[in-house]
Order: sequence, then structure tokens, then C-alpha cells
Amino acid sequence: MRSVPALALHAVPSAVWSYWLLGAWATPVIQLAQRRALRHSLPAVLKHRALQALRPPPLNLAALPVPLLALHATQDRLIPASGQASLAAAPQCEVVHIDGPYMLLQTVADACAPVVTRFVERCTTA
Repeated sequence: MRSVPALALHAVPSAVWSYWLLGAWATPVIQLAQRRALRHSLPAVLKHRALQALRPPPLNLAALPVPLLALHATQDRLIPASGQASLAAAPQCEVVHIDGPYMLLQTVADACAPVVTRFVERCTTA
């Protein structure tokens, strides 16, 4: 990925982006929004985000003094489940598995919203 020219990311067909980011949850409305967002994204930014997603920097999450919520998209075609191992290992992290693709919040917001709401309520009333 590091050797891929940033401009090449804009040459990727929208159907490929849709497959990797949206999967079976792709709808014409979401695909249009995705195409617009990608069109307005600088190639260097897309490349940087892709590299960060595929190889996140090492973090000592256990040292963070705040609760963490990780929404795991069970049908994520971009980030393997093993990519969440460091999150799940943090004692203050709650991992919630939600059936959906990489773009979980954009595609299954109705499933994510109550999970996030409960998490925030627990954190603010504790």
C-alpha cells in the first residue's frame, strides 16, 4: 500500500469501494454519498487513512483513563477481526459486535445508536 501512488486510489471503480466499504448494505443513496465523499477527498488523505486502518499505530489502550467502546462490524471486509485484538485486551473497553460492513455507522445506524446511547449514559451517570 505504501508503494501505491495516492492518485491511484481515485482510479478504483466505485463498485470496488462499495464492495469493501459497504458490502451487502450498499444502497443507491449510500453509494452516491460515498462517491461524493471520495470525489472530495484528497488522494493523499485517502492513502493515509487506508494505511492507518490496515496498520494502526501501536497504542497502550490499557493506560487510557477513560472507558472505550468498540463497535465491531461482523461483515467488515477491510479490517480483519484480529485488528480489534488490542482494543478487546484493554480492560476498560466494551466490544459490541454488530452485523454490518466497514461503514457501520452509515449503513446500520439504527443498530448502532442504542448501543452508543447506552454506553454514553453509563459513562455519564457513573
